[in-house]
Amino acid sequence: MNLLHLMAVVIVIGLASVPALTALERLALDRAAAESVEIARATIREHFGRQK
Repeated sequence: MNLLHLMAVVIVIGLASVPALTALERLALDRAAAESVEIARATIREHFGRQK
């Protein structure tokens, strides 16, 4: 295997890993968004619960 073959293999592996990383990033962002919504709901409940 010469240097050209090695570079081609590295490029193919790198390109194959990009969709997996973006899917993991999307899952992480979705999870963070869901957690922030839950925090906001709890804060709103506390705020209106104290005014009664």
